[in-house]
Amino acid sequence: MVQEALNNCENTKGLRLIIIINENEMSISRNIGSFAKSISKIRMRASYFRTKAATRHFLSRLPLIGKPMVSFITKVKKGLKDLLYGSNYFENLGLYYLGPIDGNDRNAVETMLREAKKFDESVVLHVKTKKGKGYEPAEKNPGVYHSVAPRGAVPGGGFSKVFGNAIVREATADGKICAITAAMSSGTGLDTFRKLFPERFFDVGIAEEHAVTFAAGLAAGGMKPVAAIYSTFIQRAYDNILHDVALQSLPVVLCIDRAGLSVGDGATHHGIFDVSFLSAIPGITIYTPATYAGLEMSLRTALALGAPAAVRYPNAVEDDRVKRRFYAEDTPDDVPGVRYDLSATDAPRAVIAVHGRMASEAIEISDALAARGIGCGILLCEYIKPYEQLAGEIEKMLPECTELFVCLEEEIRSGGFGMNLCDVLERRGAFEKMKKLIIATDDTFAVPDAGQTVYEAAGVDTASAIAKISEALKA
Repeated sequence: MVQEALNNCENTKGLRLIIIINENEMSISRNIGSFAKSISKIRMRASYFRTKAATRHFLSRLPLIGKPMVSFITKVKKGLKDLLYGSNYFENLGLYYLGPIDGNDRNAVETMLREAKKFDESVVLHVKTKKGKGYEPAEKNPGVYHSVAPRGAVPGGGFSKVFGNAIVREATADGKICAITAAMSSGTGLDTFRKLFPERFFDVGIAEEHAVTFAAGLAAGGMKPVAAIYSTFIQRAYDNILHDVALQSLPVVLCIDRAGLSVGDGATHHGIFDVSFLSAIPGITIYTPATYAGLEMSLRTALALGAPAAVRYPNAVEDDRVKRRFYAEDTPDDVPGVRYDLSATDAPRAVIAVHGRMASEAIEISDALAARGIGCGILLCEYIKPYEQLAGEIEKMLPECTELFVCLEEEIRSGGFGMNLCDVLERRGAFEKMKKLIIATDDTFAVPDAGQTVYEAAGVDTASAIAKISEALKA
């Protein structure tokens, strides 16, 4: 898309864009070495641009020979530059190229921006910056400091780390397992895998679409690819998942990190849409672990499935309350299923179906309702799709006294977990004697106002959920 846009610049008359390419110590052009740096310094001086502009203006005004002479000199200069440094990608597209310059040098950047504004054509300004400049720990380890955890938190821990350790164990036992990341090796917990199995590790850069299609190709060739991608970024690869993976029923495992609302990074990083769009794709299984052991089991099950699968998990640490309430033993069953809150009343008026991180919220809601004398059970879904299979399990577990069935999720309501599950249950006649309620992020990007949490902005916080459930039971 970017290359097509750049190509289109030359074909748009009167377009005067300034396109800034920020390079973090990665080569774009071949202008390297001391001679190239000295030429770059010359080109950054205001006197250079004044002399160049004056010469161009003078020659252009000469009758008959002026404009041809300018064109000839430009071609000769480009030929010499190409001979010395190699062809420049941007200039080959017809764009005027400036740089590279030190992007951490404010004066140099301001000088080049002023000069770039004087051109009657689109200009590419190539700046080189140092990631984490000014903070030594970030300069030494820019990957870790790309997204800084809150003070007191342990960076690199939680579900991502557990996934990284789990895939290493699986890959040690199975030489066909390979891992794919889209420039997020550290963030997705794949650093150890990269070091131990370099021949089976693939970083495709910021190209999630390619990551998924590449995974499909590996699967078609007999490998067992696992593509670890953030939820918000896997949205870019929807068409690839649909046509390249699902349509061919290829055994690709999508490990969807940062699933759910993003407290730290906000709306751009909310992982609230993947459940909705994956639910619409035939033949894909969606696992939703709420514990570390559940994540390990889900990955193991997905790899053995032999069909498209997604394992989604949050940017969080395990909640001990979830383990105590839903798991009588230290380890879960052999395959993901539905678990009932072991401490719940035998005669609940309401039952909450929940998955993933929101199990913690469901526990708080259940306890608060119990304090008000309202019995509330919880069904923890370790997978959500196939919905027909899930509905069958839930029907067997629902007490006959249940008045209200609640689906609680932090993802988008439209086409999500609650809508799909309730649709199947309704077709099976489950709501002839009980009511239903879906609590989810409803048609909003969940951007909090001042003093508001992201969960409050989404309408899925504990207080809001208690109010909605209480109101539904009264109706």
